[in-house]
Amino acid sequence: MEQDQTVVSIELGLDALRVMHRAINQAYESWPGGHAEEQECLFTMRNQLYAALMDQLLDMEAI
Repeated sequence: MEQDQTVVSIELGLDALRVMHRAINQAYESWPGGHAEEQECLFTMRNQLYAALMDQLLDMEAI
């Protein structure tokens, strides 16, 4: 993945964040192969979404 890519911010509700994390996780787990950069991107996105989800749940004192 290129280091100088444009960064985009997205605002999501908690339910949408959960769905997005689940979808990216499923895409990562069922990755059919191909360019390794795509798998690395899915791995990074999955971890970032998980961190955002846990951060939100901590803020809500839900965990």
